[in-house]
Amino acid sequence: MEYQALHAPLWDQGTFWVTAAVLIFLFFFGRKIVGFVVDMLDKRSAEIAASLAEAAQLRAEAEKMLLEAEARRAEGEAQAKAMVEAASREAQRMAAEITQNAIAYAQRRERIALEHIAAAEAASVSAVQTAAAELVVKAAEIVMREHVDAGQDTKLIDAAISTLPASFRRGTA
Repeated sequence: MEYQALHAPLWDQGTFWVTAAVLIFLFFFGRKIVGFVVDMLDKRSAEIAASLAEAAQLRAEAEKMLLEAEARRAEGEAQAKAMVEAASREAQRMAAEITQNAIAYAQRRERIALEHIAAAEAASVSAVQTAAAELVVKAAEIVMREHVDAGQDTKLIDAAISTLPASFRRGTA
């Protein structure tokens, strides 16, 4: 069969007509098909180029945002550091002030306690002096009752009255 196909006229073979049909089809529609494929590839390459441009723009924006965020972070860290330093200084100042207030309070309390002690001591001395004076008066009364008679009593009273003006002058001077 192959042998006959080689010796038969070319238009009697089926492959001739298929090849001719394909060539005619390509002659009439080849440019349109190629144009369509080229247009489709051009559109796809334009979409890819647009996507790449958009990606580049987004990357640039992201890098800009990253730089801004890093700047804000650095600024925030600096502010936080400044706040911590200020709080530390304030705490030291407050500690010094509280220490001074505590020392002043302790000194006031000590002075008040010493004043109370002095007042109690003065009151005790006064009470002892009063008790001693009362005791001396009672003892003098007892001694005078036992040893002084009515005549001596009058002499003692007269002597005491005569020394009164001199005692008043010494007391006012």
